Amino acid sequence: MYRDLNVARGVALGLLAAALLLLPTLSADAAQKVPNILWLTIEDTSQYEFGCYGNTQVKTPNVDALAAKGVKFTHASSVAPHCLPARSTIISGVFATTYGTGLHRGLFRSPKDRPFLPKLMKDAGYFCLNVNKKDYNTPTPNNLWDQGNKYTKSNKPFFAVYNNHDCHMTSVRHEVLPASDIDISHLPYLPNLPEIRANYYAAHLKEIEAVDLWVGKKLAELEASGRQDDTIIFFYSDHGGCQPRGKAFAYETGLRVPFIVYIPPKWQHLSNGMDMGTDSDRLIGFEDLASTALSLIGRKTPPQMQGKAFLGGHAQEPKAYQFGFRNNQGYHYDPVRTVSDGKYKYIRNYTPYKPLGMRQDYQWGMGANMAYDLASLKDELAPEHASFFKAKPCEMLFDLSRTGVFSSIGEEIIRTLSSAFQYALFGGENRDSLIVSIDKFS
Repeated sequence: MYRDLNVARGVALGLLAAALLLLPTLSADAAQKVPNILWLTIEDTSQYEFGCYGNTQVKTPNVDALAAKGVKFTHASSVAPHCLPARSTIISGVFATTYGTGLHRGLFRSPKDRPFLPKLMKDAGYFCLNVNKKDYNTPTPNNLWDQGNKYTKSNKPFFAVYNNHDCHMTSVRHEVLPASDIDISHLPYLPNLPEIRANYYAAHLKEIEAVDLWVGKKLAELEASGRQDDTIIFFYSDHGGCQPRGKAFAYETGLRVPFIVYIPPKWQHLSNGMDMGTDSDRLIGFEDLASTALSLIGRKTPPQMQGKAFLGGHAQEPKAYQFGFRNNQGYHYDPVRTVSDGKYKYIRNYTPYKPLGMRQDYQWGMGANMAYDLASLKDELAPEHASFFKAKPCEMLFDLSRTGVFSSIGEEIIRTLSSAFQYALFGGENRDSLIVSIDKFS
């Protein structure tokens, strides 16, 4: 009897070993039924700073090539000009202001039913990886992300986020930058000061070129893994760039971001009718990313989420308006709300008696900001530049369609809204006149 039991036990163990050997193959096969999702994210960079968006002063061949074969979104917006409120919105698909995580920076508690995208992806069978940036302004659940820094360690379908820090504002703080004669006439909202030119070209554009090399490296790694045909790639910045009046300010220079999506041929039925190799002027914002990721893997948007999926099997109709916010500038409480239909942009300042250019130690570590401040103290600025250091109007309205080379810069303020825009903003209330800023650039 014991011999029979041992034989049976041996047969069972043999079958179990064979089954375990088959598991990787079964998982790999299962991974082909849903796409992998790869997010390549960068920091503090405006849309106009890439070649594929019209900038001839920088070389970004890898990002440009990705845009040429993917969809380049021309009206993509961060919801906030700071990283923590922006990422707090991304991770849950809900405006950070909804959960009280809109201040930059803190660690604010959230309700227990707050959705977190990685958990929902893991529940769907995904290996979820985040390398270098897990900063969400709120405590997150334990084991929100899987351990490691390579998606190749798992045969599951993967959702991987890789973040590059090269062009963060830290790259342009506390250093003497070489002089530059570069033309900055396409940045008319800034005075033409040597320190601002150096900040723009000698530092930030050069770091963007380093970012481009990193993108090329990540795409090469994906191809080497053999999983490129099943991987949808997103590339975007967390908010606008490192020039004065960019990061931390709710103008287009602080909110409009580069945003590119590439969907390989096998999965282009999930493109929501968008052809690869084209531009899209659809309004998208960071509140839409979580619902879009879920839609790409066949999941519906949870009821708590406020975003609209723009890709995948559960893609929704385009929205008419994109909203944004800014609650503070460093330790200065200075709340701002914005809304745009892609052509016009309205900004509401809730503490208009405070100037835009309130000193904030981190940003004033940039030589460009210090030089701008000093020129103001010496009364050396033109009126449109001096306004940065003066009280601002309650309301500002911009025409974003009247632009030069870069679509992120509006040149002219208009005094009336279209009837539809007016109704959306004010519930039909008659607003024939607006308090208009002398600052002409959004």
